Amino acid sequence: MALPYACPDVQQIDFQDLPPLKTNLTLDFDPGVTFESKDQTDRRIPSLEQVFQTFPSVPINIDIKDNDDRLIEHVSRLINRYNRTQHTVWGHVNSKISKKLYKQNPEVNRFFSMQRVAQLLFLYYSGLLPFVPIKETHLEIFLPQIFKKYLKVTSVASKPRLVQLVDFLLIRKSLFEHLQKRGIHVYLWVLNNEEEFEAASKLGVNAIMTDYPTRLDQYLKSGTSVDTKPEDRETIFSRTRRLLRKML
Repeated sequence: MALPYACPDVQQIDFQDLPPLKTNLTLDFDPGVTFESKDQTDRRIPSLEQVFQTFPSVPINIDIKDNDDRLIEHVSRLINRYNRTQHTVWGHVNSKISKKLYKQNPEVNRFFSMQRVAQLLFLYYSGLLPFVPIKETHLEIFLPQIFKKYLKVTSVASKPRLVQLVDFLLIRKSLFEHLQKRGIHVYLWVLNNEEEFEAASKLGVNAIMTDYPTRLDQYLKSGTSVDTKPEDRETIFSRTRRLLRKML
């Protein structure tokens, strides 16, 4: 079919009719920066199968955007066909879709949905986490401090209180260490400068998602030392209570 002028559903378009990739793309997590491609020769959007064929052993993250059983089944078949169950992580923020993925192929790595992250925090702060089984293999969350770039602030203290609260509740090194001991990987996204790399390094996460892989590689090769001082949970609780009182 011919590509319509405006199409609200990509499923209505044949693969060969998809528009080419743009030559200039704004970076969502680096405000004001636009990426300009130097190679204008091949701007076709690759299929997932082509990506698997080109990068057979590179870890790939797949976010299943639609609650579509055929889509889930097809992606699962591709993962199995190319023996990528150990090199692929899939999931969605929606818990319903995430459960479907596990039911379809429990061998594939799966990241926490938003609801499951909330449950994880409840279990962590209630002290029940060590006694509850976890099916997910990856915790992939944002680093709250990245939003200061959008808010045009220069320090954590001047961020909105809600962002501070999320930071205190979610970004806990002891939580990450507990998950890692259970074989669960912790990823932070999307970090694009040395300050953010350093914050992730201090937390001891397994991986960083970035728009600048070369910049991250240079940082990792620099051998920057990090502070591994354990955090004080009582301090965390007291700071959280103060933030809640200010918000109410």
